[in-house]
Amino acid sequence: MPIALLAGLAYAEEPPHQQDLFEQPKDMESLVEEVRNATHQVFCGEYGGSGWGLKTEYGGKEVEYLVTNAHVIEDCVKTGGLIVEDRWGNALKAKLINYWHRDADWDNSSVEIDFALLEIEGRKLNTLSKLALELPIGSWLMTSSYPAIDWDVGVYSVTTGVISAETYVSGYTTDAPINGGSSGGVVVNSRGEVLGTIYASNDPSEYLDTALFLDNRTLFEVIAKAQREGSKK
Repeated sequence: MPIALLAGLAYAEEPPHQQDLFEQPKDMESLVEEVRNATHQVFCGEYGGSGWGLKTEYGGKEVEYLVTNAHVIEDCVKTGGLIVEDRWGNALKAKLINYWHRDADWDNSSVEIDFALLEIEGRKLNTLSKLALELPIGSWLMTSSYPAIDWDVGVYSVTTGVISAETYVSGYTTDAPINGGSSGGVVVNSRGEVLGTIYASNDPSEYLDTALFLDNRTLFEVIAKAQREGSKK
């Protein structure tokens, strides 16, 4: 299913002589540093996940959010207690703007949606702004997140692999290892463009290459919802 271009959204341009999408980036160190700066830990009660900073245009104006999964923050919607930390361990004041969690349904072709948008107050948010136009099967990717190795230390992790399949209603699969705590982390291609957001993985004893991420189309559905409805809190 091709990636639709939605009016008013800021996607990456395609200058000539771009990095090949099927090859590892030539400057891996710089890519990791850029993406790491924009990747955060998100805590809700005893549960933790990841998130990433987004700056883009919507409806002719610039918007900036910390993107994570709805399932990461759902327990904090009514009770509060949401905590966000950046790569240096700084606690950031986060306000829940909007969220949407809908399970995929093959029977009626309902696409999986699992996003929450947070606003960071009182401190500059490190963001990514280049969004991918293409998601070709077999192309290289990198994930960036905080898997649940040690919440106290905040162990940052990158993994690499390829886009292995498109499921049509459940997002894209990758063979890059994805573990608990990585939910809400970001997936980028070899050009540093955002491919999507991690949201699930499957039992490796049954499936070897079906960690899942959602592309930017569904993310912008949630941004549109936030613009219509305003803040959830």
